[in-house]
Amino acid sequence: MTRYNSKGEMTAQFTFFNDGSSNNEYGAVVDAHGNLMADDNIIYGKDFTIFGTSDNSVNAETLHGNLLGTSYTGGDNPMTYGNSALDIESKYSYEYKPRNRSEYGSIVHDNLYDKAGAAGSTDAFFNTKVRDADLFLVGSNIANAIYPGTSLKDRGRSIATAILFNWIYQSKRIRATFGK
Repeated sequence: MTRYNSKGEMTAQFTFFNDGSSNNEYGAVVDAHGNLMADDNIIYGKDFTIFGTSDNSVNAETLHGNLLGTSYTGGDNPMTYGNSALDIESKYSYEYKPRNRSEYGSIVHDNLYDKAGAAGSTDAFFNTKVRDADLFLVGSNIANAIYPGTSLKDRGRSIATAILFNWIYQSKRIRATFGK
């Protein structure tokens, strides 16, 4: 992959190598200077993102499959590749940094759920121990929705997320108040 500026000068170059296997589990990326890029890190450019291929790299196929086309807002977070031949299970990955601000509150929210041992829709709707995580997500999305530089699409995502998680938070608050 080579990128040029408007003057025709090369600004970035990466070469991708296949490892020869059918699923290319251990391919490599080399930069313009011949340096091997760390394959377990994401490489960000102004208009591009290159994903690693090692077992602990985020699997790009698991991105953007959540609510409203996001990677973190919802129950299907990005996952690592894992490797069944080496008995390495895929797990949640927070390595990918989204380009829209509405998801940053979701990353914090999801980490708070992980810290509390909460997972799945049952905990999302009924676990009162993670109410503060839900309230944080509502607040961060309200802030993003009113921020002047937020795009119309991201503003819509934030408003929808704030409404949904406010409803979840309020139902947990009522449940905690009445002990159910």
